[in-house]
Amino acid sequence: MTGPRRLEAVLAVALAAALVAVALLWVDRDDAPASTRAGSGGAEAGEAATLLAAGSEAEAAARSAVEQMTTYDFSTVEEDFTWVEDAGTEQFQTYFAGASKDAIAVIRSLKASASGTVVDAAPQVIDATHVKVLLFVDQEITARKQQGSKLDQPRVSMQMVRQDGRWLVDQVAVNDLLAQ
Repeated sequence: MTGPRRLEAVLAVALAAALVAVALLWVDRDDAPASTRAGSGGAEAGEAATLLAAGSEAEAAARSAVEQMTTYDFSTVEEDFTWVEDAGTEQFQTYFAGASKDAIAVIRSLKASASGTVVDAAPQVIDATHVKVLLFVDQEITARKQQGSKLDQPRVSMQMVRQDGRWLVDQVAVNDLLAQ
């Protein structure tokens, strides 16, 4: 065997061994008596499930909010930006109302339209009511004076807060990779 082929074989064996070890640990965990799993670990498992659910729910709400935030048309931009009324905290609604005035004027003057799609997202659970979600967005933008469309790829960080049983946007930070 040549050097690269030998390395591939060693890596494949190592991967297989790791998978077998994980499978054995998983089976061993499942074979443990229920009494040993239900002790203090039961409360920890419940808390872990709550935090996992918080991350998943907050991510879903953030995905929806960021797609609405990055999708608009110059002819309906004011209506397009009303997403914040349902998806934002009162504090964020106030901030967004002020920040969006200039954006609306620019969008109208350029006769711009955009369509945002979340490519991927990752929640960071702080606690059961606070989750930070990092979103990778592809936003296709068209404008009157521009031939074709332009692909923008902002990375959006949303601070999500659970209020009245719903996940709401509390803060947003946008990092545009192409602008750097």
